[in-house]
Amino acid sequence: MRALLVLMALLAACSTIGPLDLRDTPTFAATDLKPRADALAERAKRGEAFIVQVKKGDEVPIKLSLEIPGLVFVPGQNVMRFDRDVFLHIGSGKIHVSPDGQTWAEIGDFKGMARLFGLGHGGFFQVGVGVSAPEGPVISLKMGGK
Repeated sequence: MRALLVLMALLAACSTIGPLDLRDTPTFAATDLKPRADALAERAKRGEAFIVQVKKGDEVPIKLSLEIPGLVFVPGQNVMRFDRDVFLHIGSGKIHVSPDGQTWAEIGDFKGMARLFGLGHGGFFQVGVGVSAPEGPVISLKMGGK
């Protein structure tokens, strides 16, 4: 666990944001990806870059996984709803993210992503435990940023 925290701190310290050379890089709307899935997977395997534009209001399924001693998170039907446009540049074995399609940060560069998307310092992580007649025991997790 300590090694993971050190690695995350090192990644955050190596923040680099800036433009990418996007000449001849096609852009696809996230809502149009399903019929193109195989072709885009082949494109990525060949190292050919492309951009995915996720528009405000788009919903994308998310698969969460957590496996630690004594606990396994069983994935359910979760969806991320975007409250702003987001661009993903996929190519050269890397994924970059951008709020405007012009300035990019590599996924995993938490400091750069925070600067690009205007996230301030701080945030919250809440855990709640309860029980109700219809559901039985319930654990609630809530996270947010400022």
